Amino acid sequence: MIEAAWEDVHFSAYEEGLSQNKTMILRPASRNLAGKRKLLRRLFAQLGKRFDNSADYLDEERQTCIEFIDAVYPGLNLPVRYVIGRLSLIPDDLVRMALDGENELK
Repeated sequence: MIEAAWEDVHFSAYEEGLSQNKTMILRPASRNLAGKRKLLRRLFAQLGKRFDNSADYLDEERQTCIEFIDAVYPGLNLPVRYVIGRLSLIPDDLVRMALDGENELK
């Protein structure tokens, strides 16, 4: 598993990831081989980025879990909101969009 948590974006053991109180498993509905390669390149480019404790969407050096998803899946068009004095992404929006069929994730 890859997660954005605690200190940075990193690999974690499957069991460790599922033992958290909040886990989301994302899968693209369908992709051809070239699309999968692009997705993996974007994913691996995020490894090692520091965790964004301030949830500042404009801070490109740090990421929250939802900012990590946005970077890997740019076509999701997640809404950016002004929250607590800064632009942020809200995880609930991704869940709502997936449940409503508004994006390519299952």
